[in-house]
Amino acid sequence: MIELKNLGKTYQVGTVEFHALRGVELSIAKGSFVAVVGKSGSGKSTLANLVAGIDRPTSGKILMEGADLAGLDEDGLARWRGQKVGVIFQSFQLLPTLTVLENVMLPMDFAGVSVAEAKPRAMALLAKVGIEDQAAKLPLSLSGGQQQRVAIARALANDPALLVADEPTGNLDTRTADEVLDLFTAFADQGKTILLVTHERDLSSRVDRVVTLCDGRVESDVVGGRARLGGSHA
Repeated sequence: MIELKNLGKTYQVGTVEFHALRGVELSIAKGSFVAVVGKSGSGKSTLANLVAGIDRPTSGKILMEGADLAGLDEDGLARWRGQKVGVIFQSFQLLPTLTVLENVMLPMDFAGVSVAEAKPRAMALLAKVGIEDQAAKLPLSLSGGQQQRVAIARALANDPALLVADEPTGNLDTRTADEVLDLFTAFADQGKTILLVTHERDLSSRVDRVVTLCDGRVESDVVGGRARLGGSHA
């Protein structure tokens, strides 16, 4: 589904160039659950932003289902992102003045889905992440784990094929983080492609692959041990 070819990203900091990614080569199969790990500054979040279409590379190519994202203008990239990608952030990024239900419905509104269709779909997504009883509340009245579940439901609003999660458990306690990772596993079993960026390294039993970044390069790419439906691995 995803092919990264000689991917590079350079930022200009004053007069100094910072190479966040250098010549990254990576292929991710449809329906696979891939964790990208590495120390702070290794390029993990930059990689997530590029794959999600939030940022553009300085060099190299990003191919999604064979299509080069470089061929899309900003409006086209935004449309593609809204249809194909669900993004989940460490800081949740929920709108505080909207209810939980309204937050989940928001991407559907941008996609032109009617309220009559969006509301039951949003409620079904909240049920899927186990938080439908919080639909009428404002995000700040929820715990961190509950807010992250809302963010996951919102990311699923338009049924994207790809979920990109950037440190989604970083602000959560261990038990809640495990529950969130269980949700990702369930979505992978349902055929979603998941790119999980995390500082956690002990994920080999949960994911299909663990890709380690170091100084903007792929240091290792190891097959994980997630038990998949049907008993196969990516």
